[in-house]
Amino acid sequence: MAINQWIYRVSKPLGGLSLAKFLTRKHPKILMYHRIGNELGRINVDEFRTQLKIIKKYFNPIALNDLVEISRYGNIPDNCVVITFDDGYYDFGELAFPLLKEECVPATLFLTTGFVDGNVWLWPDKLKYVLNNTDLKNVEIEGFDFDLVSKFDNHEAWNLIADYCLTLPDYKKTLLIESLFHKLEVVLPDSIPKSQSAVNWEKVNEFISNGIEIGSHSVTHPVLKNVDEKQLTYEVVNSKSRIFDMTGYEVQGFCYPNGMPEDFDERVEYAVRAAGYQYAISAYPGINPLNNRWAINRYPAQSNLENFEKNLYGFTRLNMKNK
Repeated sequence: MAINQWIYRVSKPLGGLSLAKFLTRKHPKILMYHRIGNELGRINVDEFRTQLKIIKKYFNPIALNDLVEISRYGNIPDNCVVITFDDGYYDFGELAFPLLKEECVPATLFLTTGFVDGNVWLWPDKLKYVLNNTDLKNVEIEGFDFDLVSKFDNHEAWNLIADYCLTLPDYKKTLLIESLFHKLEVVLPDSIPKSQSAVNWEKVNEFISNGIEIGSHSVTHPVLKNVDEKQLTYEVVNSKSRIFDMTGYEVQGFCYPNGMPEDFDERVEYAVRAAGYQYAISAYPGINPLNNRWAINRYPAQSNLENFEKNLYGFTRLNMKNK
């Protein structure tokens, strides 16, 4: 057991959560969600409901746009928690939105607009589909062999191939995934499978009318550091304008696809600023999450209650300080 896990378990019955919460009260906890459901790796409905109730009862849930605006004046309210969702999967509308509405907790949904339009099949999902639907038991990619005997093998292969894809120029990543359909003898479906599909614009307008903030997550979800200037401009400008055209909503925030430090740089940040956004968010935590308005930090959402509480109450933040 890791030392921080031991400290958490020993201190919790002794008031450790309250102490950590007090010590980190000026540290906003911005949480990053993607999907809600019963599938492997997702937070299920009951877990999400429990998390919302904890946030509502013990913390100060706040909309991201409001937090960014308040932070400009250096007066951050105590114990702020922000909920964000990336991509715009259909289960946000079917599962997450009703719970957010029921609990009156604000949230921001960052949309990949080509995905919402139905023109883009998110590449990690496309990769997962081809690996899960082949009858072959092995595939060779770039000199490496991957076993595909079991669901566990498929998941491991997906992780490794996806990590490799993140290093490639966007067009090479696309060609690689398309080639796998041929190699693995899988027929490309005519439309995106329901399980991997997006919300539609009618639902987005319903979200907005019920107080959900909308942000941009690009048009096609590429790693922006790996695209040329023309595509970079297209991704950040057109996603913003598409949301406005379909909803009349003026987007303030941009969410970097994948969002790790190696996935964007000063060139990408400049393009986001030039497109008229007010801030941008990343996908990794930091000691001072609002220190750089163009790379605001977030905590990944956790299905495990212990890990969720460590992020929410500030154990994770205090551990960062001691590194």
